[in-house]
Amino acid sequence: MDCRLVGFVASEPLIVEELIGALSKSAMRDFLAEELGFSSHNHGWGYAVASRLRKRWSILFYKTVIPIWEDPHHIDLNGRLFVGILHARRASKNTPINTFSAHPYMYVLDDGSWMFLAQNGGINRELGLKMLEEKPATLNAELVTDTFVYGLLLREAYSKTSGESSERMLNAIQSLDERLMNAGANGRCMNTLVLQYTPNDAPLLFAVRAVYEEKVKEYCELYLVEKDESFCFASSTTSLILEQAGFKIREIGANEVSVVSLRDGVPKVETFKHV
Repeated sequence: MDCRLVGFVASEPLIVEELIGALSKSAMRDFLAEELGFSSHNHGWGYAVASRLRKRWSILFYKTVIPIWEDPHHIDLNGRLFVGILHARRASKNTPINTFSAHPYMYVLDDGSWMFLAQNGGINRELGLKMLEEKPATLNAELVTDTFVYGLLLREAYSKTSGESSERMLNAIQSLDERLMNAGANGRCMNTLVLQYTPNDAPLLFAVRAVYEEKVKEYCELYLVEKDESFCFASSTTSLILEQAGFKIREIGANEVSVVSLRDGVPKVETFKHV
């Protein structure tokens, strides 16, 4: 799946609007994707955002098959702290194009957490389905995407972990991606964003840089992007557009998982090596 994505922590609404604007520009004309044979991400977009105002959280979740640059929808940004993920989709071959298939996807985990998931890249859908230990009996594989299957696998992997929520999700991501690689089910890249919202009103952000083919490195690269007290993990094209708008950017350059948690409203970032 050839997509553009942004996972962010923002201290003011204007920053979120700038991120959405950059995503829209990169989705409408992706100058890095032109070398790969396409130039836009026109199969829908969406977001999942935890928004805090006066120490109370709200969850904003939206997705549509309408291309982001054509969509009149406007996100409600009344908070003072935002943790979220944005995604613009270009569908993989032989996958559905509809609102359900736009990212992010939402799942409920075994501890009650909500998991919102978005990807750039993906997995082999058929092999992924075979790896599920509990395949939904009525699931029609032709009606879902590889990323939807990845989410089912990640939910299953999470159920086998223990400990704090952040530790469980980190272990689930790392063990799943290793399983996928060992099974030959990984894609050229599997950049993944997860927004986990736990039952104790604590948002967690996970950003996975997972690039496996040198041929697509420039296109698939994930960047760390910063401005003032806000930062994000963003796809290459989106990051380069943000740089022109005054953001500082840095290639991540190696496969790793970044885990972002909040303590008294202050983000803490931990980074771990990835397969």
